[in-house]
Amino acid sequence: WRGETVPVIQFESLNGRSETVAGARSRCLLIMNRARRANGREFYGLVAAGLPRIVHLTDDDIANQSVRLGPAEVAALRVGTETAVVPNLSFIEELLATLP
Repeated sequence: WRGETVPVIQFESLNGRSETVAGARSRCLLIMNRARRANGREFYGLVAAGLPRIVHLTDDDIANQSVRLGPAEVAALRVGTETAVVPNLSFIEELLATLP
């Protein structure tokens, strides 16, 4: 990506889950611009299921979910009829800083 080698992380594996998405076509790669640059890496990739989409929300559209969170998650929310997790970017970027 932009002339750099980009480490790629599967989000589920950071939480100790071995969930996989059926079919390689149902995956996409999100390139993340790091908040803090370490080890000379400015970007990293997250494997995602499906295509990301922008959702415009109001406070009334969101409800906290009481679910067990993994170390790579900071919150789980009910958005309409779906559950969405908020990634713990600090945890992910600290983990990336340990890579050679």
